[in-house]
Amino acid sequence: MAQQGNGTQNGAPSGVSESWEEPRLLEGMQQLNILHAKVRNMRETIPKMLEPLMHQYSTPEAAYQAFIKAVQDAQADLSDFTELMRHEDSKAVLAKAKESREQDPEGIKQWDYTEHPDWFDGKKT
Repeated sequence: MAQQGNGTQNGAPSGVSESWEEPRLLEGMQQLNILHAKVRNMRETIPKMLEPLMHQYSTPEAAYQAFIKAVQDAQADLSDFTELMRHEDSKAVLAKAKESREQDPEGIKQWDYTEHPDWFDGKKT
């Protein structure tokens, strides 16, 4: 682990080992689950933006307003995702995952959503 310039090591005071016990790991898994769900939802961003263009509107202004609203919704979704990625909890979890892979790269199996059909319930986030 690289020590930061403020005398801390990954946010913990110098000399204090950052604990990644089961509750912290479960919180990290939840954070990764939310990130993964948001990334998957980002796949729909462009189709959602273009969807208003597929409809007939009474006036060009109505078509324009529907398109602008779709673009603004997409911007809000992207902003939410960016904020979540930049959050300190996300950074800590991703750093811990990287550290863990570097320490023991063997036996890490790719995650398959078909093995976990309840991995994401959109109503929870």
